[in-house]
Amino acid sequence: MTEVAGRLEIGTEAFDYTLRRSARKTLGISVKPDGSVVVTAPETAEASQIEAILRKRASWILNKVDEAVLRTPPLPPRRFIPGETHYFLGRQYRLRVDPEARGTRREDDRIIVGGVAADEPNRIRNRLVRWYEVQGYRIFSERLSACIRPFGPDFKRPKLKIVEMERRWGSYVPASHSLVLNHVLVQVPVPLIDYVITHELCHLPHPNHGPEFAHLLGKLMPDHARRKAKLEQVFT
Repeated sequence: MTEVAGRLEIGTEAFDYTLRRSARKTLGISVKPDGSVVVTAPETAEASQIEAILRKRASWILNKVDEAVLRTPPLPPRRFIPGETHYFLGRQYRLRVDPEARGTRREDDRIIVGGVAADEPNRIRNRLVRWYEVQGYRIFSERLSACIRPFGPDFKRPKLKIVEMERRWGSYVPASHSLVLNHVLVQVPVPLIDYVITHELCHLPHPNHGPEFAHLLGKLMPDHARRKAKLEQVFT
């Protein structure tokens, strides 16, 4: 099987891909978890035919690449029992359950969940998730204010939403002008939170990961590649 590197530009957007020739009869397109695009084409397919199909599927490809770029790594399994390790802003904490305490709070090297019994993992989880959401909204609001400043005074601040997301750290929703962040993001260090927020803010003027998007992100955050690499390994 032969492989050739290719690149397709669609207006101001673009994506790179690897073209593989094989004995298959139809053209296949796949977007890997790291955002790389692989095109598998019949040996007899002409370059113009391949390009035409890629242009037809360009919107789907760019959307899949966008989803892959900020995909969350698999989270360590959690049982929500006393003594278990949980994260907050990149630091590890031990989970303590105190039926006599009120609310959830950090104290020294512990996160204390109150008002529930140690053998109620579902209730412990719900309270811990709610605590992450509250802390996340406070911290994300502060970091959004800091990250949006370099975009200039005329840049419209998006609405902030904190939700549970299975596969993404965050996303920008143009229809509602909303920055949606995964509550799990509050578990990682602040520089990585800033990377996710800045990445998504760059999507306001540039919806996909074309050259203009890359130029803006590189200008605002020259070390974005290093931050992205750390984000991908944060729970490993």
